Amino acid sequence: MSLISGNGSSPEFSTSSIDTRIYGNPEEIRDAAAKVYELYDVLHDASYDMALPHAHYTEYYWSGMTANAYWEAINTFEKRTRDNANYIYEVWNALRAYAQQLDYHYRDMETIRTNALRCGLTIANDYDILAPEPAGTPPTAPPVTAPMRDQDLYRVELAEHQFQIQKAIDYDGLSRETQLVRDDLDDWVRKHLLNLQANPPKGFLSYLDESTHTYVERPWRDTSNRRRWRLLPFVQLLDRKHLSRAHLI
Repeated sequence: MSLISGNGSSPEFSTSSIDTRIYGNPEEIRDAAAKVYELYDVLHDASYDMALPHAHYTEYYWSGMTANAYWEAINTFEKRTRDNANYIYEVWNALRAYAQQLDYHYRDMETIRTNALRCGLTIANDYDILAPEPAGTPPTAPPVTAPMRDQDLYRVELAEHQFQIQKAIDYDGLSRETQLVRDDLDDWVRKHLLNLQANPPKGFLSYLDESTHTYVERPWRDTSNRRRWRLLPFVQLLDRKHLSRAHLI
């Protein structure tokens, strides 16, 4: 299946052709979804690990203002982690569903191109249905006394003229069908992707930038190796060195 890269919306239409491309590669999107699921796995496990220490401590082991502040930070951070894990899980589901929608709508466009060929229309560049030539004025009927050859020629020209008219009608119908396919895909994207994108959960931590004395976001990233980010262990994030320069967003 050959697909065109892009974002799945806003194709270029013209009066001279119908663009039947579907923008987006389902296999690449499924690969991206697999990477997203790996991130979900990490956050889900981290959230679970964060919830365990609290169960092993009671007020008899540790209490007071420091303990309360510590557990408040733990609980808040664990909730942020859980919220982000749940959100990423929804993103994973949405990406997989989007890839499937691209497959469905690609097949719809393929059907439209097949119908175009059956209607006698021409397809250029594998995807563009070209508009038919104008039918022009109908041929003039010869007198009833005209030779049979003239009568036969007239019938051929009339049939060709009617065929051109029908191709224009079919072209107009296929143009509307194409737009319906695109509108359906765009509607799905708005409902299931853009709404999800517009409501992300809150982030994790912000850190004090000692050069500017301002807090900046740096959620769960180790900057010791700038070529490849890796997740920091939760315990390392909460040790005294990190907590002295960090606060929950």
